[in-house]
Amino acid sequence: GVNADLDELRGISTNGKDLLLEMQRLTHAHFSYLTSISGVAHVYAVQPLPGQALAQVLQRLGGMPVVKSVEVDQKMKIHQ
Repeated sequence: GVNADLDELRGISTNGKDLLLEMQRLTHAHFSYLTSISGVAHVYAVQPLPGQALAQVLQRLGGMPVVKSVEVDQKMKIHQ
């Protein structure tokens, strides 16, 4: 999973289809919402395309205006 610390989303739900589609469009990876850690921190499952590095996905995701920070969720990584 990936932790994303999001800015206020101006009416876009953190687990809404619009945000997930935008994340997928910008990173070319598949995302699904898992859970909220706090009001602004959320965990998403990410499935990079074959041959795509997770670091590249995280870099592109971090470039989104609504994303304040992004990192691999270490708890999720342990369970995989």
